[in-house]
Amino acid sequence: MASLAEKTKDTNTFRFKSFGDRVNEIDLRHLALYHIGHRNEELDEEENTTYFQQTIQKWNVLNLTEEYNYFSKRCRKIVTLPQLLHQQDFVVDLLLERLSTATYLSQQPLLELLYVLARDLREEFYPYFQRVLDRLICLLNTQDSEQLEWTLICLAHLFKTLKPYLKRNIGVVFNAILPLLDEQHYAEHVTNFAVECFAYIARDVRDFPRFLTYVLKTVLREQVESVHGCGRLIYEILRGVNGQLHNSAAEIFSLVLEVLVNKDSAHTKDQTELLGDIVEYSLGLLLNFLRSDQSNILWQKLCSAASSENVDEQRVIGLMLPLVTHKNGRYVSELPLVVGTLLKLLGRELDPLQPLTTLVTSLLKAQHTQLTQLDASRLLQKLLSISRKEVTVYEDAILQLLDYSQFEILVLPNVIGYFEEQRQLSALELLARIVQHKRPLQVDGNSLAQWVAYPLQLKQNNTIKFVEQELLHLDLTKEEHLLLIILVPHLRGFNKQDVEQGLQSVIEKLISDNENDFTQLLLLLQTHALLKFNLPKSLLSALNGYLIPELGKDIRALACLQVVLLQGPKNKLPTSDELLFAIGGLLSQPVSLYRRIAAHCLDVLNSSSKPNPYSHFYAAACIEPTVHNYRELLLQLQQLEPASAQFKQFSQLPHFKEHAVSLLLGLLYNNFKFVWAPVQQLLAAYVKTMTVDEFWTLFKAKLVDTVACIDYKKEVTTLQVPYQMDYQSAALTMLLPLPGEQQLSLQQALNYRQLLWQTVPKLGTLSEVKNADLVRLCLQFVDNEYRAQLEKSEHTWNVNEATAADIDVEEDDENENNETKPEPRGRQKRRTQNAHTKFILQTLQLKLACFVSQPNPKALHRQAEMHDFYLELLAGPNSQLQQLALDCLAAYKQPAALVQQKAQLSGLIDEEKFKTTLSGFELSSITAQQRSELIPFMLRVLYGKMLTKGVQKQLSAQLRKTLILRFLGQLEESEIMDFLQMAFGRFSAYTDKPVNEVATYVRESYDPSAVIAAKQLQRSSIY
Repeated sequence: MASLAEKTKDTNTFRFKSFGDRVNEIDLRHLALYHIGHRNEELDEEENTTYFQQTIQKWNVLNLTEEYNYFSKRCRKIVTLPQLLHQQDFVVDLLLERLSTATYLSQQPLLELLYVLARDLREEFYPYFQRVLDRLICLLNTQDSEQLEWTLICLAHLFKTLKPYLKRNIGVVFNAILPLLDEQHYAEHVTNFAVECFAYIARDVRDFPRFLTYVLKTVLREQVESVHGCGRLIYEILRGVNGQLHNSAAEIFSLVLEVLVNKDSAHTKDQTELLGDIVEYSLGLLLNFLRSDQSNILWQKLCSAASSENVDEQRVIGLMLPLVTHKNGRYVSELPLVVGTLLKLLGRELDPLQPLTTLVTSLLKAQHTQLTQLDASRLLQKLLSISRKEVTVYEDAILQLLDYSQFEILVLPNVIGYFEEQRQLSALELLARIVQHKRPLQVDGNSLAQWVAYPLQLKQNNTIKFVEQELLHLDLTKEEHLLLIILVPHLRGFNKQDVEQGLQSVIEKLISDNENDFTQLLLLLQTHALLKFNLPKSLLSALNGYLIPELGKDIRALACLQVVLLQGPKNKLPTSDELLFAIGGLLSQPVSLYRRIAAHCLDVLNSSSKPNPYSHFYAAACIEPTVHNYRELLLQLQQLEPASAQFKQFSQLPHFKEHAVSLLLGLLYNNFKFVWAPVQQLLAAYVKTMTVDEFWTLFKAKLVDTVACIDYKKEVTTLQVPYQMDYQSAALTMLLPLPGEQQLSLQQALNYRQLLWQTVPKLGTLSEVKNADLVRLCLQFVDNEYRAQLEKSEHTWNVNEATAADIDVEEDDENENNETKPEPRGRQKRRTQNAHTKFILQTLQLKLACFVSQPNPKALHRQAEMHDFYLELLAGPNSQLQQLALDCLAAYKQPAALVQQKAQLSGLIDEEKFKTTLSGFELSSITAQQRSELIPFMLRVLYGKMLTKGVQKQLSAQLRKTLILRFLGQLEESEIMDFLQMAFGRFSAYTDKPVNEVATYVRESYDPSAVIAAKQLQRSSIY
């Protein structure tokens, strides 16, 4: 067979375009404003005809609709220009009349005739302009992209044709289009196109400052929200084509700046502020349009305005800042002029100085500015000398320069000199903020191995003596002393040996006072370690005893223990059972940092063991699994398999198996599917190597703890709220930050619980031995979640919260096919409820799967309650739960008919086989005894199917009910009564009472949070 030709088309020729795509394709400049007509479109001077008549003749061929024919017949005799001038009132009135009632079929020719009429009449058309514009504005309020395009093209041609006459009365024209600039009443694209047309005229206004003043007064008087519209107008006036400015942009921008920044102008404060907002918005649009090499004109005008007298410098600075920060300095040009202007502004000592310092620091940090070293040094020296007069401005300037590439060379010496001059808390705070940014301390003590000092060289003897004296008398209640502790490892120029005793005494005081501020303790221990000091044995033992009870309460306590273990002698590390048990329990924490630090502590404690299995623990805990690196995690876990060659040696270590299981339980928190299955297999393998109680203690603890974290009213559960002291210092507040909140989201908790229950059937006989715990957890889930959350919301309404949109979500069973209904207004709430329902049903299925394989279900703890629950699920609407309940009931091996006919019942549960199975089931084929045993179960399945919503195209809800009712007609009266009992069982509290007592009972038992759903009453009425 000949090979098929290669496909040459990558996209469809005809494809759907959204309204936004169609609008974005409209180019008024190309289609109208700057369109150059072909010579064949021009009129022959010898023929006494008009563009109007020429266009009518064209559309007489192209458009045969009655709407257009009505217009063309009435204008057929208007051929020459004198005739058109004589009947211009009639033609305009007729055009506007037909446009007001025109449909999609005739709008395009009528709109084209409107602007060619203006082309013929020219100045004579101007008196009609306001009426025409009002009609066109009405047509712009549409979601039809073609109507919008035709109307905009017509509007653009009108502005182009009438430009010489409109610019004489530009104020009148602006008043006419002002409604289109209102952001609250018109879509953005309508405003943009209207502004583009108006800018075509406004660009040629001779007295632009006067026009600008008129615009500001009009907008303020009319109180129109048109900052974006007017900003777009300035932008359209300034922009050219291909990323360039218009030829008149330099002059117009200069005039705008003169109005904006001149303090002697006659404009009011409100007008100036409005113009500032407009220019700021237009500048943002212009920067997104311009090429970077076109910004020199803007810089020249801004620098010229800044250098003039009686100028509002803050306005100019506010306009310069976006030019500097946009695309990280790509639009900075004319650097000699800019640097000179900034130096002049710095010399004026402006008040406030903060905006100017922000501008200078932004210029210095911008990566794409080609600022010379000399210019940068001049700016910095001037900036730092001026800003020192105001402490807050100086500190903000230094903090803004932290990422400056020349910070250590040009800025840091000045800051150290500032500290040596002041020696105040604010100077210490500034140095601490710098150190925290450049060399931040991490909670994980393993980062200390890669720590490098940030040298702060002290030069003055008085400063050195001051620091030494303060460090000899440390007081943790003083913030300046805590800041000094942060700085000590980085300071140079004094002897640090005297600090060792002071740090150790403060640590001992913290322990003796039983303080819970582990942030301070961790700071002291890390500083002690960074200074290469050794902790004495007595202090090491005291720290161990103090920290062990607190490990699970605060992650920083565990980090303190990590530093202690790293500082202690390797051959004399404590390995008590209490310590190993406390650390091992943290391996299953939801927070990955907890697991990583705990694994590292165990790795350090067992560093003398050869081989050391905890090195694999730590390596696995350090990996955040992704599709690229999850295999590395699996390779580390492979070394811990019971089948590995080294497992026998590993198992000799105390509590190794418990630690391995805890780590595996912790790794299940990783939201990555390719890790879950191997971890579950490893857990199943470890069950065989441990006693049942050892494994179940760890596993059950996670089951119970996870349930405690599940609250459907809260999306996030806080795991820990460690003690945190309040500081005035920002540096101390940001000290030793945690990488993430110590929280567990609801979705994480629900996922984790599902994974745990998914693991249970893989654990061999454990589910049989510990069935009492499993049953208790299952029934607790049924009461607290399945019935309280799902079943209650399914059968009742909370009228305190229910809205019409919520009630309408209930689908009519009679019309329950694959029809698509509009999403309700409360879709976010409904989506959340659906997600919770999904999790509850999935979790219940996993729990039931644990009991399907029970070898002796009669020996289950509380088996009577479980049996009743199976029967309840068998009569439920969920087919998957029905099948699991059937499997659980069949495991009892009684009655015999249920076991024999299980395949038939499974066929009834299966939606695809339901019709065939029910139609082919013959009651006469079973004995009387089998019938008495089987029918109760069969009726429950059928009742559940009555409640099930149709999911198969071949079997609608109505057809399914018809089949069931036809089958019920073959049953005996007692069997039918059993079925009706199920249908009306929910209303037995009302039906069992005398009629005269029902009304009183309903009033007394009324609960607005659990009103019987009307749909439930309707479903019952069909029986």
